[in-house]
Amino acid sequence: MSRWMNWNHRLESQASASTISCFFMPPQRRTTIIMMMAMKGLTMIGMMRRRNMLRKRLKFLT
Repeated sequence: MSRWMNWNHRLESQASASTISCFFMPPQRRTTIIMMMAMKGLTMIGMMRRRNMLRKRLKFLT
């Protein structure tokens, strides 16, 4: 349990550090990072949606 907590804390500290560095970066670099993060989120959402669609289709077929 303590290991998991430590890992979670490390993740949070990494995220905060990245956001802080984001604010001190030049604007074009910041926008590219934000775009990359947004694209990653969109792809994740798309994959989830596609998986749900496949599951529905499989249910329909069986």
